[in-house]
Amino acid sequence: MADKQKRVSLKDGMVLAGMVIGVIYWAVETLYYAFASNGESFWDVLFGAGLTGVGVKVIAICFFILLGAHAQYNLNKCKKLENDVASLSKELKKLKKK
Repeated sequence: MADKQKRVSLKDGMVLAGMVIGVIYWAVETLYYAFASNGESFWDVLFGAGLTGVGVKVIAICFFILLGAHAQYNLNKCKKLENDVASLSKELKKLKKK
């Protein structure tokens, strides 16, 4: 069986969930630092944290997206195996009837 495996794309649910969780993380962390800082506004903290602050947030978002892609890959693999088991089960039932 030389089936080509489908790659995980951005349209898959878990990848999108990873992106959404990453954006929510960015917003929550920004809110936390805005309230914890001495008078800095939300917008200053959101984009004004410098390259280091934004870099850490982007890395966290990338990890969430990678986690979503890995989970989607495993879900796709599990669905394929379930379909294979179902088709093999049907073939086995046919053989038993003969």
